[in-house]
Amino acid sequence: MITTGSSHIYFVQASGSYLCGATGNCEAWVLGDDYKVLLRGYAQTFKLLSTVHNGRADILTGLHDSAMESDLTQWRFNGSRYVKYRCALIEYEDLERGLYKVPKVTQQPCQN
Repeated sequence: MITTGSSHIYFVQASGSYLCGATGNCEAWVLGDDYKVLLRGYAQTFKLLSTVHNGRADILTGLHDSAMESDLTQWRFNGSRYVKYRCALIEYEDLERGLYKVPKVTQQPCQN
């Protein structure tokens, strides 16, 4: 449970091979005070951001694609549920040049 202002949210993440992929991406949910599902998706990592929309903090989720790539999604609350706002591909290595000193971040369209 995480307190955000006067409300709480609950981050619930599945575990086990039935609800998680081989790379550790698991089915995940964000629930409100009344346990209503505000976000349903997949995530390996989860972070509350300092930005707030419609009374709830934005959320950042991460998916592990491979040893060289991850996907990040920023979610915003629209008054009734969280919707994808911004998505990016994070690359850690170029196969020809090796590891990046700083990961390469590329904005990309969010997939539904």
